[in-house]
Amino acid sequence: MKTLLCLLLLCGLVWAGLSVPVGGKTMWRRAQELGIPKAAARSTAHGLRMAWDWVAGAQPVPAKAPPRKAAARRVSREGIVAQPPKEKLSPSDKAALDSLVRQ
Repeated sequence: MKTLLCLLLLCGLVWAGLSVPVGGKTMWRRAQELGIPKAAARSTAHGLRMAWDWVAGAQPVPAKAPPRKAAARRVSREGIVAQPPKEKLSPSDKAALDSLVRQ
């Protein structure tokens, strides 16, 4: 609460200092004649533009692709990779399967 009161008091003093005429002109009028508010606005806009360009220019670092294994398997035209067989048949089992398929 004390901070808010001090802030309001400070704002009041600044406003009074800018609006009370000293030597026939207010401080605000003198600042306008010197171009201070316009220069401050231009500097602020320039700083905001630089900050925006800096933020827009910061590109995220692309993630590295996982390393590819050597092309040991052939890929068909459809993009399907031939998988190795999961089981190994002995020659006698293979002969028995062939005879069952022929029947």
